[in-house]
Amino acid sequence: VTWPKSIDQVPLNYDRLQDEPYDPRYAFGRGLSYTRFDYSGLDSSTRGDNARVSLTVRNRGRRAGEHTVLLFASKRGASEAFPASRLVAYRKLRLQAGDRRTVTLSFPVDRLAVTADGERAVEPGRYELTAGRRSTTVTIR
Repeated sequence: VTWPKSIDQVPLNYDRLQDEPYDPRYAFGRGLSYTRFDYSGLDSSTRGDNARVSLTVRNRGRRAGEHTVLLFASKRGASEAFPASRLVAYRKLRLQAGDRRTVTLSFPVDRLAVTADGERAVEPGRYELTAGRRSTTVTIR
């Protein structure tokens, strides 16, 4: 859920188009937890029609907690049809205090498709994949 600052912003979606303003009170994917999670080691690859990202998630807090890793895609210089950010994969996990886990998120490349001129297609080029404050790129040909 994206929580707007005022009723004037409704409807406000995280997957807005490139030129639409986005200044919510609470952005989509911003969750609250009783502990803190860090990401490291973000790597990406493509194989056939699938893209894969792996990263390490660590619970830095003093108590166990649940966390959802969200993977977003964006593309600089994309057509107007591609949103500023698109959720392409997610994984929910539970970690004890101090634990770390390597998480692999996979998604079919067609999740990057846009509809332009009545045709649905994936624009070739470099896509930035972001999880938390970490990002990596993947090239789609």
